[in-house]
Amino acid sequence: MSLILETTGSRSEALARECADVVMQAGKLMSKPDRKLVEYKSFYLFGFLSMGLMLLLVLCIILFWNGNTIMYVLLGALLVTTALLILTFVNYRKIYKTILNMNEKVTQTFTSEGIEHNSDAGKCYKIGWSAIAFMRVLPHSLVFVPTERTGVAIFVERKHEDKVRVFLKEEKIPIKIVG
Repeated sequence: MSLILETTGSRSEALARECADVVMQAGKLMSKPDRKLVEYKSFYLFGFLSMGLMLLLVLCIILFWNGNTIMYVLLGALLVTTALLILTFVNYRKIYKTILNMNEKVTQTFTSEGIEHNSDAGKCYKIGWSAIAFMRVLPHSLVFVPTERTGVAIFVERKHEDKVRVFLKEEKIPIKIVG
């Protein structure tokens, strides 16, 4: 028996954000499957506000505290932290925009051997059940998280949850379901 799921058209913003959040935190999810997923949108908002406050603090130190070593250490720490925040923000936006702008037909075939993913864009791969650590249930998607950090996570829209659960149960596939 097999289960065939087809997705056409673009992804919703909520689904794209959720997928991008999972991609950014995949390593942490692999080590702790039930960990709370951080929403990067709010993380970056808080981060940029914090950087603004730190910049004001450094400017005050520069204006009222002449040439002390602490000033240069704080300024260096601020610059490094800001650079890392901007770098991860750019990476997150790239992942998010890529997922959001996907406008292709995707066919996912679930069999007793694994999951086969085919898209109109030519992305085709097959992942065996032994390469999947667990399935995480999120508000907008189901994510099949790989056992290896270099593996591919497979996302399924949440509307297919019942079909996927029935298939896993009927085929007796020993995948841990989290959430």
